[in-house]
Amino acid sequence: MSWRPDSPVELANGQLVCKRHGMIRCESCWVDYSFSTPDAAGTGYEYNDMDDDDFTIVIPREFHPPRLADTPDSLFSQRVLPGMARPRFVRKTDKNQVIFWTDGACLNNGKANPSAGGGFVFSTPNVKHDGKYHGIHFRLENEGPNGNIEAQTSNRAELRAVIAALEFKDRSPEGWKSLVIATDSEYVVHGATDWITKWMDNNWKRSSGDAVKNRDLWELLMDNISRYEELGIEILFWKIPRELNKLADQKAKEGAALPAIDEWNPVYVCDCCAPNV
Repeated sequence: MSWRPDSPVELANGQLVCKRHGMIRCESCWVDYSFSTPDAAGTGYEYNDMDDDDFTIVIPREFHPPRLADTPDSLFSQRVLPGMARPRFVRKTDKNQVIFWTDGACLNNGKANPSAGGGFVFSTPNVKHDGKYHGIHFRLENEGPNGNIEAQTSNRAELRAVIAALEFKDRSPEGWKSLVIATDSEYVVHGATDWITKWMDNNWKRSSGDAVKNRDLWELLMDNISRYEELGIEILFWKIPRELNKLADQKAKEGAALPAIDEWNPVYVCDCCAPNV
């Protein structure tokens, strides 16, 4: 059975909190509604604060393993560090670095009635849950974070998966200083570490003059990366072969098969049925 957090309650100022405990970030309900914090004027939600005078945009770096033959399994192992609720995949030579796998999928991509979803894996198997890796899978919403209707595509699902991995829980108390996002998406890795600087310099236009697709998600992704930087956590992107991303790929396909969701909704299905992950 899938576990879902309680529906949030909206306070008078627009802030969302968990229904059971009235908390913005609740470890018991495994929710983080800090995304809904009203702006200073109390006029609405700030999904994109990249224009704030005191906010610095951080362009992430690409992760390069020491050797070409290195894989996530050769560099990271299962460990439990102080402050972590569950084992993480921690760098063997650096306890301050962990790795998450992310992926997106789209059924009938480019055809009629496409159905996209995302997923990510962040923890190790637990014998109480049939040895499944701890991960999240979810259906891509029809609406973006700004409320506009968007297409269901694999590229959009890939981006959404990374955003979900960064947003679904406050990870700063776990103590690590570097998070490697492992994905087989060239679109995500090169877009986040290289192409986006050109897009922003060109007012979100490609060299062809066409508008950059998925701008809403790119801006939200950069917003999250920059906020992690403010917490002292660096986000790195590692382009891995598709065969090394099977766990997240399976989560993404499960997400794409879920019923359609209209509104932007950061509530994800947990496959391990445990709130404290």
